Amino acid sequence: MIFLFKKQYYFGLVFFTLLFLDIYIKLEIEIPLLRVGSKILLIASLIIYYLINENEKVRHNKKCTVAALLLFMMGDVTFVFDYLPVFFLISTLLFVLGKCFYLRRFRNHEIFEISKIVPFLLISFLFMVSLLYVIYPQLGSYFIPILIYFFIALLLFLFAFLRKQAVNKISFIVVLCGVFSFSLSETITALKMFSSGLPYDDFFIMVFYGVAQYLIVLGLLAENRKETTPLKTVL
Repeated sequence: MIFLFKKQYYFGLVFFTLLFLDIYIKLEIEIPLLRVGSKILLIASLIIYYLINENEKVRHNKKCTVAALLLFMMGDVTFVFDYLPVFFLISTLLFVLGKCFYLRRFRNHEIFEISKIVPFLLISFLFMVSLLYVIYPQLGSYFIPILIYFFIALLLFLFAFLRKQAVNKISFIVVLCGVFSFSLSETITALKMFSSGLPYDDFFIMVFYGVAQYLIVLGLLAENRKETTPLKTVL
């Protein structure tokens, strides 16, 4: 158990060093080739760590996780050039496909009561509609792509929530926190691109995005561990 904690501790140091290096390059240097390299290193570290430590019971789970991370990596790279509309659309498509693979990975066949998810769906739907209302005047031709993107984001949150009865508590909480961090990053991104934005938005977008990917991967790795595994050994 101590060895497991050390591995995750050292990986956390490596990952967040790479994350803040990526943020520094974005905010202070702004050289596209350096940004491409830092983004590839960031997601590649997650893929390598996942492949070394995964213990998936279902073969396609591994494929879905790796495919999702690779698609997010490609989306990150193309998003570097988001000032060109075609690259923005390509990156959006890649992120949607990445989320679809996460959806496939999160899916389970446990029976659940509709009544228990109605409040969750209602709150999520109201939040999505409110955000769309704020940014709608500036969306223009991006309305349909953004609407699809938000719909997939809502599904991702729902599927992460529905894992509750199918996985241990630690995996459920960590993955759900990761998806929530994803939503924060995307909300700030939408406000930045189609509204007045928020203070330090670039910094928070990248931090929440990095934390999201980190937590989702660690949460999935914890899925097949015993319920007694301490939370600190996951984080």
